[in-house]
Amino acid sequence: MILQKLLRVLSKNKVGHSIVYRARRLIASDKFVETELEFSQKRIIVPQSDFIGYQLYAFGQFEGHIQKATRSLDLQGKTIIDVGANIGAFAFNVCDLAKDIYAIEANPECCSILRKSIENANISNIEVINNAVSSNSNDTVDLRVSSNTLGNSSIVYKGDPSNKTVAINTISMDDFIFTNGITPYLIKVDIEGAEPLFLAGAEKTIERYKPIIILEFNCSIMTNLGQTVDDYKSLLKGEYNYFVADIYGKLNEISIEDIKSAMCNKTSLDIFFIPKNKI
Repeated sequence: MILQKLLRVLSKNKVGHSIVYRARRLIASDKFVETELEFSQKRIIVPQSDFIGYQLYAFGQFEGHIQKATRSLDLQGKTIIDVGANIGAFAFNVCDLAKDIYAIEANPECCSILRKSIENANISNIEVINNAVSSNSNDTVDLRVSSNTLGNSSIVYKGDPSNKTVAINTISMDDFIFTNGITPYLIKVDIEGAEPLFLAGAEKTIERYKPIIILEFNCSIMTNLGQTVDDYKSLLKGEYNYFVADIYGKLNEISIEDIKSAMCNKTSLDIFFIPKNKI
């Protein structure tokens, strides 16, 4: 606990953050540690040498403004789909509010860590599904797993040539939702460039349920894949308003042009697509 407090003090500025993170990567190796999350007070198991794991250990949250903005929504008793669940940072930070959370993650290593956290914390409302979400179900794709950060795994973006590949079965969101009789209130999507594939396989879900969708735009990956913001707008058919969270977690409405402008200055941007009946 004392070490954790010291890390949080040292990591408050960029220089200290960089030094502490690099030092932990050198000394932590494959060690795992249990840490308490800031918002839900749930305890989660994290790999200390991983970037997201370090953030959770050092700060008790990852992308805190996104977490705050999400928790400000009407999640009580609702069903959430976490697409690209990683080691569970998002799912664990809303599991005290939601009725059910389906955490879908392609990386088997992340799934294993997340299941251990769920068992360790005795959480009953998170279900882990080890599939890659895509436009179609029952395909086998190569997941490229980053050697540095578990969260950088992708089925569409090659990244570092040294990254290993793992064969993973796909599932479309429409098949998952309608086969299991799920009514989603919110779907969070962070799948490293495969977001258009998610949307292509979620058209019936979006048409019927109009869920809130939190979707990451990663500028560098989108550029490498030849994607534009308009690719996403056309799939959502203009039925949503667009919001971003400021550093305090307050949602502010923006336009497509605002998103295009922001993309020129940021490496990634998380957009809250909220239908008019849920604003």
